Amino acid sequence: MALQVCSLSGSVLASFEADELKEGELNTLVKERLAPVCGVPCFRLRLLGAGTALGHGTWQDLACPENLQVVVLEYCEKKAKALWNAAEAGNVESLLRILELPQDPNVLVSFQSDDDETGTEEEEEGEEEEEVEEEEEEEDAYIAPFGPTAPALWAAAGRGHSEAVRLLLLAHANTDAVHSSLRSTPLHEAAENGRVVAVRHLLEARASVSKTSCFGRTALICASGGCDEEAVRLLVCAKADVDIKDVKGCTALMACLCNLSDFPAHKDAAAEVVRTLLEANASLDEADRTHRHALGLAAHVGSLPIIESLLGARADVNGTDMFGQSALWRAAADGHLPVVQRLLEAAASLETCDEHGVSAMVMAASRGEVHVVDFLIEKRANLQSLDLKGRNAYWYAAENDETEMAQHLLELGVKPAGETAVETLVAESSGTPRANPILEFPMEGFSDSVLSQFTKMAATSLSSNTLGQIFMGLMVKPPEPGEPSYELFQKETSEIFESLKRRALHLTAALNKVPGISCQPIDGAMYAFPKITLPKGAIQAASIKHQDPDELWCLELLEQTGIVTVPGSGFGQQEDTFHFRTTILPPDEVLEDVVRKLADFQEEFNKKFSNGGGGY
Repeated sequence: MALQVCSLSGSVLASFEADELKEGELNTLVKERLAPVCGVPCFRLRLLGAGTALGHGTWQDLACPENLQVVVLEYCEKKAKALWNAAEAGNVESLLRILELPQDPNVLVSFQSDDDETGTEEEEEGEEEEEVEEEEEEEDAYIAPFGPTAPALWAAAGRGHSEAVRLLLLAHANTDAVHSSLRSTPLHEAAENGRVVAVRHLLEARASVSKTSCFGRTALICASGGCDEEAVRLLVCAKADVDIKDVKGCTALMACLCNLSDFPAHKDAAAEVVRTLLEANASLDEADRTHRHALGLAAHVGSLPIIESLLGARADVNGTDMFGQSALWRAAADGHLPVVQRLLEAAASLETCDEHGVSAMVMAASRGEVHVVDFLIEKRANLQSLDLKGRNAYWYAAENDETEMAQHLLELGVKPAGETAVETLVAESSGTPRANPILEFPMEGFSDSVLSQFTKMAATSLSSNTLGQIFMGLMVKPPEPGEPSYELFQKETSEIFESLKRRALHLTAALNKVPGISCQPIDGAMYAFPKITLPKGAIQAASIKHQDPDELWCLELLEQTGIVTVPGSGFGQQEDTFHFRTTILPPDEVLEDVVRKLADFQEEFNKKFSNGGGGY
């Protein structure tokens, strides 16, 4: 034997032949052999030669020692924050230095900790040992965490620093330690962020694949939602349960398809994820809380390869969600003609209607999808199909300003049809001849656009009351020079107009600073009509709720902040644009608070609907 390593009591723990010592750093070679024997991480081991700490170098560099002793050091906890920062930054050099102290890798660190150790400072080699000794003497160097906490391995895995993950696992970091509030493990973070190498390291270290976060999500659901096929395959091979549901009722298969609507560029990757999950016998019968099934979601995003995979696995082609919408209905509504054709080949029903009695053909007509409508009619869809209120395809096309589609339907023989409009005129008088009667007009079956015209007509015919006429007279004939109130009137008028001008300029500038909101200069009115950019998820959510997208935005704003605005859809805005109306009348301090709340709301709204929170 060229080298023997013993405990302090003299027991031989490991022996090495000369050939084993020819290459590599001696400290590293010996510690890697001793770690499993001693049952501790190699970072806790210290080698002694002739009573002194063994230096760094190869066996030959260190004069070929024949006997070494090993000591197991106790952990310190003084560099917990520094370790966390080094792991998050992927600073391998700092990470190694801190682990060699040795620092316990499983100490939880608060994101709000006052411990300002950075773990990235440059240190001279000659000062290192002295610094370690000073830290060991400081009993109170580590501050107990408060607020949300997470282990260093969680930070390294989420950032994808695979070498940092490997070193922390080598230091026996707990693979299943969780973020204190999110309850997510390092494997969740790696899977969520597409860190495949980190996922592989964690699985090799036997990280649990069944742990769920506070949202009920497993690592497999996280990886599937990100359409990360390689991570999904690794997790499936590790026996992850493919049918666990999160708090929204989504399985891994559903998570993949739900997020695809917001990231259409991921269609190819999503198709591979779906195939992998189906090979693992993922259930096709599982639905989320709104009873959406995988086939309906795939039809919505228009992915023919995914449709083929699901049909090949015998998905129910006529299953519906809580709104009565089938996969064919969704594909027709979104204009995915190849998907419509494939679903009909698989015996999808043409007559399935949603909760309002709207068929797939009528819905396609309302969206102006001429090619889809022609194909459905060719396949004998009912051309005269009516919804529950007696409205047909022509009515929907005309109502949605799809003039080309409406004309096309007329040429096909579809006659205009809608709700029967009935107006009853009733006169109630006191019975005295020639007395002014009270007139009533019960109206049924009129569209909202027609009713609004009656309201406008009635409003323009109203006579102003006495007080209204008095104030109108004062407005058109203000005090003149020489009259007692002239100077006060001029002063107050000037202050009011200056204040309105100042608030108009301030609100315009403030709104233009909010991402996704743009506002023309406010001039000549007490209102602003900012334009808002809405994510696709919000537009789809509004469609499902039968609301205009900016109406959904205004209602969400009211519920979340208490700020009242008016959706621009009520003012005849340009097609495919969204606005809201607000006022400049509140005081300056109130306006500042309003803009701050609105900016925070806009950020949260975009996050919610950009992550599939409201999409189909």
